[in-house]
Amino acid sequence: MTNPFDEKTFQCMILSRLEAAGYDVRPASAYDDRVAMDRDMLISFVKRTQPEKWDGILKRYEGDIGAASEYVVSSVNAAITSESGGLIRTLKHGVKLTPLVTLDLMYMKPANDYNDETMRLYRENKFSVMEEVYADGDSRVDLVIFLNGIAIVTLELKSNPSGQSVDDAIKQYRETRSRDTRLFRFDAGALVHFAMDFYLVFMTTRLDGEKTRFIPFNRGRGTGIDAGAGNEIGDDGFGTSYMWEDILKPDTMIELISRYVFVENGDGEKDERKLIFPRYHQYDCVRQATRDAEAHGAGKRYLIAHSAGSGKTNTIAWLAYSFTSLHRVEGGSSRVVFDKVVITTDRLIVDRQLQDAILGVDHKEGLVLPMDDRCTSSDLRRALEGEVKIVVTTIQKFPYIADEVRQMRDKKFAVLIDEAHSSTTGKDMLAVMRSLGIRSDGDDDIDVDEAIGKTIDAMSEQDNVSFFAFTATPKPETMHCFGNPFHGYSMKQAIEEGFILDVLKNYMTYHTFFTTIKTAAENPLYKTREAQQILLRLAMRSPENIKERTAIIVEHFRAMVKGALDGHAKAMVVTASREEAVLYKQEFDEYVREHHYSGMKALVAFTGTVTIKGNAAALEREHTEAEMNGFPDTRTASEFDKDEYRWLFVANKFQTGFDQPKLCAMYVMKKLKGVNAVQTLSRLNRICPPHDKQTFIVDFENSYDDIRKAFAPYYTETVLAGEIDKDALDRLLEKIREYGVVDDGDVESYDVVLREAHYHDAELSEYQREALLRYIGATRNSILELAEASQHAVVSLMRRYTRFYELLNTIFSIKDGEKRKYYVYMSALLPMMKLKKRDLSKLKDEVVFVDFVNEKQGEYGPTGEPVSPEPVPLRPVKVTTGVVTRGEESAAALSEIVKEFNLRNSKDYDESVIYDAAHDIEDDIASDEDVADVAMNNSIDDFRTYVNDRIVKILADRTVTGSIASDSETMQLYKDLLNEADKTAIERFSSIIAGDIYRGIVEGEHSRDDELEK
Repeated sequence: MTNPFDEKTFQCMILSRLEAAGYDVRPASAYDDRVAMDRDMLISFVKRTQPEKWDGILKRYEGDIGAASEYVVSSVNAAITSESGGLIRTLKHGVKLTPLVTLDLMYMKPANDYNDETMRLYRENKFSVMEEVYADGDSRVDLVIFLNGIAIVTLELKSNPSGQSVDDAIKQYRETRSRDTRLFRFDAGALVHFAMDFYLVFMTTRLDGEKTRFIPFNRGRGTGIDAGAGNEIGDDGFGTSYMWEDILKPDTMIELISRYVFVENGDGEKDERKLIFPRYHQYDCVRQATRDAEAHGAGKRYLIAHSAGSGKTNTIAWLAYSFTSLHRVEGGSSRVVFDKVVITTDRLIVDRQLQDAILGVDHKEGLVLPMDDRCTSSDLRRALEGEVKIVVTTIQKFPYIADEVRQMRDKKFAVLIDEAHSSTTGKDMLAVMRSLGIRSDGDDDIDVDEAIGKTIDAMSEQDNVSFFAFTATPKPETMHCFGNPFHGYSMKQAIEEGFILDVLKNYMTYHTFFTTIKTAAENPLYKTREAQQILLRLAMRSPENIKERTAIIVEHFRAMVKGALDGHAKAMVVTASREEAVLYKQEFDEYVREHHYSGMKALVAFTGTVTIKGNAAALEREHTEAEMNGFPDTRTASEFDKDEYRWLFVANKFQTGFDQPKLCAMYVMKKLKGVNAVQTLSRLNRICPPHDKQTFIVDFENSYDDIRKAFAPYYTETVLAGEIDKDALDRLLEKIREYGVVDDGDVESYDVVLREAHYHDAELSEYQREALLRYIGATRNSILELAEASQHAVVSLMRRYTRFYELLNTIFSIKDGEKRKYYVYMSALLPMMKLKKRDLSKLKDEVVFVDFVNEKQGEYGPTGEPVSPEPVPLRPVKVTTGVVTRGEESAAALSEIVKEFNLRNSKDYDESVIYDAAHDIEDDIASDEDVADVAMNNSIDDFRTYVNDRIVKILADRTVTGSIASDSETMQLYKDLLNEADKTAIERFSSIIAGDIYRGIVEGEHSRDDELEK
């Protein structure tokens, strides 16, 4: 029996779909492999659309139709294959037969349908398709698509039910399709080659044997945390039906060819020319944004959340170009939607790639005006007021012209903001608003939050400006300003499609231990937290610490990184300050010299001047980036690209917006949080074809879990935190209900009793209190009947629910009565849930206490799970021993208590006595089975009161029971504390101990909750 799902059936089905969409199905015998054309279709198009030109050609050849046809075909072929031509240029601009006669090969869709003749010509474009086409004597292609007789698309199809897939189609292109064959010649043969099966599509615009790079042309699969590469399967059973239902339709193909496809010229021998065909998400984003702007006009805000690796530069270029001719019907007439398109970037020098992309789509003179660093604010002002359609500039230029063009409310603007997370905050953003005629009160000297607030207020009433903000990592301020993403392309999809790398795949963490020894004769007073931060900074930049860390990173690089990318791999060291960047660079150079290592030259990058203080005998010395590198700082990026430089030490510079594909390793000496962590570590994620690049991160300051959490919001979909939280509240309630311990009727009855008392403004009666206790008691008993793990899980979910509710109600003022009822019910229930402590004895097998200064804490592989690879051969490093004890912050405060207590009571207690007493009491309280519940269900202030009462009771018990020697100094201390008149010492004791315990319990609970939620 014939397979009903074989490749031939698939091929015939697509042919029928294309025919229904308006294609002519042509026989393969009509194909001329010498010119990659259907000659009859080409001549037919010329006769229909340009009869006068055809008549002139025919007259030239004295009525010989064959000779005239050959002349047309040869002229078109010569234009396409010429060095200055190319298929896409020839299709767009036609073939110049004489200085005065140009033969058009396609007609673009006009901006509006008011001109009957232009619309008639547009409809005369004819698409056709052939199956089983012999590209040469041996290569047979499944489908070839033609526009007006010229081959523009090839497709190789595979049937999954027959045991084949898109991979087989790709292999076929690579192994059996010669780049010298006319149909497959770059920029002369078909524009794009699709490999397709039932579920996936890949494409290439340049065939080059085994080196051919195919990239996905898929829509993406799933939503939320499940979003990723691939396609959703439709009702027809196919994941690729969008190809024949949308992409290959005549209108779509004309749009793609006329407004998207262009040739990107190379720069020198290494960068060969590229024919750019949009990826699906790029086309989809531009199309959706253009349609929405056409429907609503100016005045809206759009957030485009596209990950690194999305091809953002080209997406911006295509969107800007689309806006230059966008019309909408208003008042019975067609009007342009935007008078001007302004592209802003936060780079000091306007992105040349962005300019080239816009110019590559359309070479019309005067369409684009790039405002580079040589242009003045006056030039920019004149550009905004003039006729040029697209202005490309830096965000920094807007403040200079804000006052001059505040009255430009008669023009309509589309403002495309590159990297919105940095360009839409502060006074620069307000200057953008003002310069485009957006009203704002007050001066520009305001903070970021206030700027965002003013931006939202201004935009809510503005009708002449639409903002299109592009960013891979939107900050909360950007989200609140622009709302949820209008269009998204997630980091997960970019990774799965192979456009960027997962930088968390090879992640190693170190922890630094050290001992602080007081050498001063006196005991000066400091604010504990500030003193601790200062001491930590000093310790991190101490010569011993920098020396040891330098040895670790150099040997790691030599063992794991140096040979990558055929010996061209580079590394970045991210330091916490400019001073540290200088110190690490100096130590690095010294270490390399000492060990006679070659091929390890380093550069440094920081702003301004850094003064390094030496010992008492040394002179201070000033350092700059230029002085340390030996050339101007404007050349640092380009010099680092050279093979001789392998290392770059940075302090803030180059942590964002720096694309260096040869970066394979990063060594982190700085605390990273949130979006800054994502942007910094993402410097490694650029692929480096043709190499199979692998990344390494060695982090001395951050935990892997913290970094993973920082990446989480940007890994899949990014939406407003408020909306995530609201959904999470519903999900939490569903999870709680799954345990079957909460009766909805009890919750409703509990609420009725409370509302009844509230309505009568009366105290609860004894009967009502008993009823409330009965409802809660039923749930409590149901929980206690569960297995121990389930008890902890459901109670943890309830705590999360109440905390979420409180947070959301503060921000959004929740109106949902059902959510409120459950919040009130659980809030009353939770204090009654005193569960047995979970067995944490296994922790002793999961932690290690060491005396080394820098100790490797973890290594994480592709799944994020800890791995145990073969040990990296590191050069022995001299380490200083040390011990970390808990309560160092407490000890500093206790030192003050000792001093004050001794002075006030004429005592002479040694510090060690009160330290031991404090730790002993803290252990006693922490071991109490009730203390965790008290901490989780009370504020820190209330918890301090509880701890204070417990301390008084412990002291009283010990002085009465005689659990310690009555003549000991500790016993005397207990009695003195109890007898102190104003109880100041006990209250200070309570505050310190309560803080330690509270942080330990609450932070630990949050960590366990996160694990349970996973």
